[in-house]
Amino acid sequence: MTMSAVLETVFWVSVAAIGWTYVGFPLLLALRRPLPAPRRTPGAPLPRVSYVIVVHNERAVIEAKLANVEALDYPRERLQVIVASDGSDDGTDECVARHTGPTRIELLSLPRLGKNAALDAAVEATTGEILAFSDADSMLEPGALRALVAPFDDPSVGGVGGDYRYEEDKEGGASERRYWSLDRLW
Repeated sequence: MTMSAVLETVFWVSVAAIGWTYVGFPLLLALRRPLPAPRRTPGAPLPRVSYVIVVHNERAVIEAKLANVEALDYPRERLQVIVASDGSDDGTDECVARHTGPTRIELLSLPRLGKNAALDAAVEATTGEILAFSDADSMLEPGALRALVAPFDDPSVGGVGGDYRYEEDKEGGASERRYWSLDRLW
């Protein structure tokens, strides 16, 4: 094979990859879109949910996150909330420990292990049938957990994801918002 044939092959493979990224994959998503949104079976009990929040030095946002947890429309007896603090040394642990809302918040204070190890430790402490994960600066709509558990009525469903919406004033929020808005089109 000549050098020009190799270069031509590389060129066309690259064109195909870009075409798939910008045309093929979005078309595939568009074909999938008409599927109906899952609904909970009327009268079915809500599953036990373990809501895991891994933090590292999140003192600036942890109070707002805990208030957001309190605003969730999910039965308190069916909700376990674990805040896994990955070696925080800015007062985050103390803020979580002072939490006095009706939702029992479990603080898992860990040495600095890294996010993956902190997630593993938090998952080991869960008791729920369904695990939900969140960052400290991600705020959920009140009905978000109910919406997230609805697809699990179908036993073939193994995981779901939320609908991310970014605030205007956050650093990098505009570009992330554009990305997720494009993703939601499909």
